[in-house]
Amino acid sequence: MVFGFQRSVLASTIGKNLGAITAFWIGRTILQSYVAKKLADNETFSLLDQSVEDRPFLTAILIKYSCFPEFVKNYGTAILRPVTLPNFIMATLLHGGPWTVLWSYVGVDASRRIQQNAADESITDPLLKIGLIVGGFVG
Repeated sequence: MVFGFQRSVLASTIGKNLGAITAFWIGRTILQSYVAKKLADNETFSLLDQSVEDRPFLTAILIKYSCFPEFVKNYGTAILRPVTLPNFIMATLLHGGPWTVLWSYVGVDASRRIQQNAADESITDPLLKIGLIVGGFVG
């Protein structure tokens, strides 16, 4: 329990959003021309780009809730011109907020349980700790 619940939510929110905004900025500035050249003849991208013009915020939200990895969502949203930085930030906050609270709570709860069981160590406690470590890396 390094931060406690409130500070872990705050730190996680700041870190997650700064990372997403940085990826969006890199995608919007440095990688924009490279990706535009690669996707110039892509029919799917053309359709997506046209649909974004009508509802850029809704599109940003839908991309954030898609099953792609975060870096794909951040850089992918950056190449869609109608999605502005404020739209991207709001979509990131709406998508990431519940997950940040959930994972902060799970981390604080797991830390409390491990600290409570440290005093009365039993045969299952080392197995539980090993399972949490392995599950954290694998899952």
